[in-house]
Amino acid sequence: MRRYVATILPFLALGLGQLGAASAGPISWRTYSNPRFGYQTCYPHELLKPQPEADNSDGRKFVGVDGAKMLVFGQFNAENVSLSEWASNEAALYVGTVGKITYRAGRADWTVLSGDDGKGHDFYIKVVRNRDAFVTFQIQYPAQKAGTFRPVVQRLAKCFAVAAPPL
Repeated sequence: MRRYVATILPFLALGLGQLGAASAGPISWRTYSNPRFGYQTCYPHELLKPQPEADNSDGRKFVGVDGAKMLVFGQFNAENVSLSEWASNEAALYVGTVGKITYRAGRADWTVLSGDDGKGHDFYIKVVRNRDAFVTFQIQYPAQKAGTFRPVVQRLAKCFAVAAPPL
């Protein structure tokens, strides 16, 4: 019996990791695609509810439980700024005067920044260069809900993809 328990425990732990907020059951993931800027992302439907697409078809806002929010959008690089500068400017909107960036990574065509706003919220921003445009996803959530949202952010970072140049 002990051998059985020792063998099955790791698999049970993997299954429990799939549970959503408040152990309500598995998280149902859906996909949002944006043909104008050629990107798509997944989102956890139970945690983030899609709002209407922007009037100019550049992206969408998702509003979540407990004050979480996610933005996905494309924008042409009309001012010809660097990818790093673009991401830093976006992060500054979250950091304000009291927050801080705690993680930064990137390559030639993407960059990631994360941190806290100094007011009890964590954020994660990923920006991908797509020719003369930047495609961005940003998520912000209450720091006390990090246990729920960090695995969500990890999955979002992997499923956020740019497939085609902007139209």
